[in-house]
Amino acid sequence: MQSGVYYSMVGQELSGISSYSGLNKVENTKGYNIEVYTASGTVYTSNPDIFLLDNFQGERVQPSNIVDPEKAGLEFIDNSLRQNFSYLELPLVVRYKIIDKTLDLNLIGGVSSGMLVDNSVSSGPVGRKYEIGGTEGLNNITFSSSLGMGLEYNFSEKLSLNFEPTVKYYISPFGEIPGMRIHPYSLGIFSGFSYKF
Repeated sequence: MQSGVYYSMVGQELSGISSYSGLNKVENTKGYNIEVYTASGTVYTSNPDIFLLDNFQGERVQPSNIVDPEKAGLEFIDNSLRQNFSYLELPLVVRYKIIDKTLDLNLIGGVSSGMLVDNSVSSGPVGRKYEIGGTEGLNNITFSSSLGMGLEYNFSEKLSLNFEPTVKYYISPFGEIPGMRIHPYSLGIFSGFSYKF
């Protein structure tokens, strides 16, 4: 069995939503908060200088008809938004050794609880990031399960090389959106050296 604390980041890119800066210069837009409806929750803008526009003419962005970006002279930033969620996770993992030789084979499984510590939304090309706001409707505590296989090559009794492909599935939904329960999953490959004292 093993446990510990680790920091994990999960992200999602929302394509088809253009972002513009310069909204503060437009007189009739003072005080607008723009919302973007996503599968993970509702993005609320906290930057009053940013204007968002749905390129697919849908209803994801509200209000959508505040201003015409070209006529108002707004500066184009990017064509997508990035939602970033960071968690402190406390895993409980069990390893069962199936083959015990120079090359060991382990079956790995466990559960983890995560506490949301950062929630941000940004836009912009590489090297030029604009903070947009955050996502409301996220669960502050999540629970996930993991399952994987571990290969371990023993150089000696104390030193070994590990290679572990793992699937992680969120048991609890990411957000509390009525009628929508999103359970993301991820595939990961962990590797490294371990030294036994």
